[in-house]
Amino acid sequence: MLTLLLPLRLSLVPPALTGGSVAAPVLAAQTPEIRVQYSSSAGSVTDRGVYSAPSSAGPAVVTVRSGALTSTVRIAVVKSDSAAGIKSDRGVESQRTARGGLWLDEDFSRYTSREQYLSNPFGWLVNAPRWFNQQRISLDTTEGYGTSHQSLRYNWSGNGRQGCAKDIAIATSYKGPPASELWIEVVHKFATTFNTNVIGTGGVCKFGEYKFLLLWRPTGDRFDLINGHMGRTWWSGNPENPAFGKPPNCSGFNYNCEIPALGSRPLWDGQWHVYRVHIRFNSASGVPDGIFEIWVDGKLVKSRRNIDMTGSSKGHKWSNRLSEIFLGSNSNSGTGQPTQTWWGRLRVYTSDPGW
Repeated sequence: MLTLLLPLRLSLVPPALTGGSVAAPVLAAQTPEIRVQYSSSAGSVTDRGVYSAPSSAGPAVVTVRSGALTSTVRIAVVKSDSAAGIKSDRGVESQRTARGGLWLDEDFSRYTSREQYLSNPFGWLVNAPRWFNQQRISLDTTEGYGTSHQSLRYNWSGNGRQGCAKDIAIATSYKGPPASELWIEVVHKFATTFNTNVIGTGGVCKFGEYKFLLLWRPTGDRFDLINGHMGRTWWSGNPENPAFGKPPNCSGFNYNCEIPALGSRPLWDGQWHVYRVHIRFNSASGVPDGIFEIWVDGKLVKSRRNIDMTGSSKGHKWSNRLSEIFLGSNSNSGTGQPTQTWWGRLRVYTSDPGW
């Protein structure tokens, strides 16, 4: 069975063979805050989004309505088990999504307001502590990625000299999937005025870096991608025993290390960029078969393979699950001036999407 995701991001599961039906994924469940209505030109669809194909092959159109929003998906019902028989408005991308085990598809288009987003209507956000500073989050209807009409914007106030050596954070956090291997795709844009408030890059501080993407395990350790270290370079760390690297190119929590493949390009260019991560947890504590990889705009920039993720810190604890996905976190020195960053998409897969 293959899962197609509607533009409203409510799940539709059309069987390739006629007359079948399957339960919708948990993420498609309706909530008191968000109610939708389904209808179909052929076959049937329940109020939970479970689609049953008609007895004969042919085209079908499924319509989803939520308030003033309407979305449709065209489906070809065929007598075949092949994924190639399933077509939709999203074409090849839909087929890749279906094959790729898409667990979460967030492009921020489904929300009617900032308040609705922060109310966690779909249950996939983690409760935010006060230090997340979510009063600085907004929905930007003038900046959307792909087919989305809006994005999640972080509004940085600019801290100048007062920001030096301070941890100034804006963040939102998503729950991780119950999987021992996963692929994460994030699409993000920095304003051209963004910086990490370091001397020589528009700031006044001696040190700065932005915790751009943090992927936490329940054991209290993390995989990460760090932007603008000392104003220019990218760094990254991950649980690994023994710890990888040594100063001066590696330092800090579980040894974050510089990513030479990215050079001194912090990507503060006002353009969307695509960041992809692959994590395969080692099969058991102490077994060195784990993988941690990062791509930026299609280029593999970090690859750690055959590693033991028991961890060289936090008491050598081990877990084969990801508990939280932080979109952003703290900037050690804030920014040198008021500026913005945008999150355009978050996708999480539990099987290989074929990047």
